Amino acid sequence: MLILFSGVFSASAKDTYTFKITHEEYADTVPDLYAKEFARRVTEKSNGRIKFEIFQVGQLGVGVDLVEHLLTGSTQMAIVSPGNVATIIPEGQMFALHFLLPSNVEKTYEFWHRAKLLKMSLPMSMQRKACA
Repeated sequence: MLILFSGVFSASAKDTYTFKITHEEYADTVPDLYAKEFARRVTEKSNGRIKFEIFQVGQLGVGVDLVEHLLTGSTQMAIVSPGNVATIIPEGQMFALHFLLPSNVEKTYEFWHRAKLLKMSLPMSMQRKACA
């Protein structure tokens, strides 16, 4: 599962914002509960200035549609599977190879911490695609 963000904004103390979060699952599944809790916490910390609309699977599209919505700016956050990202940004396929990673969590963290792809190639590819 990947959580992707889109858009940049500047805020003043009086402005309010509503962001759209979309995910690929039904109500009360892990991604849905995560999105709801994230929204609750951010809304609380912002004193209600930042709010969220949460859309479940199929409400704004499915799979690749959700990634495309991020790229066009019609949604600001998406919780999607790596395979759907990889159809648009091929470097995202690396997240679908989790079975090649060490089974030891600490070694996996160390691997990702050292991974040059995460630090250079993937961010640049995502930025190029978003600006295209």
